[in-house]
Amino acid sequence: MFASVKMDGAAAALFGKMVAAMGCAEGETSFEEVPPSPGEDAARALAERIEKASPKVLVLMGREAMVALNKAGGRVRRGAWGSFRSIPATATYHPAFMLRFWANDEKGLKSAKGEVWKALKEALASIGRVPPPVKKG
Repeated sequence: MFASVKMDGAAAALFGKMVAAMGCAEGETSFEEVPPSPGEDAARALAERIEKASPKVLVLMGREAMVALNKAGGRVRRGAWGSFRSIPATATYHPAFMLRFWANDEKGLKSAKGEVWKALKEALASIGRVPPPVKKG
């Protein structure tokens, strides 16, 4: 399961490429939208949706999702693994942030994408899977 603020345009396209690279079939992942200013109500709503979905692993895309989950009782930070109600969870960059922050820094963007890919591979490993080989070309 992924959680983040809404994605559209180039960010949504980048996110789609990331999920496809994981080798996940349609319906294997779910996406929960988090309000851009997560208060207690947003945190509670996210927690309820997570409980209802019963995911095997959580990947939080961006600060807002991480803050909302932590307000709901999670223990998650970017680049490290934590949990939310016994569900393994990690946080990583939101695609829109990467595209905006590193817009003029190809090396920085490549490094950020590498961090996100590492989190996604670790998420797959936590459920006993490996991503398919990356196709070059």
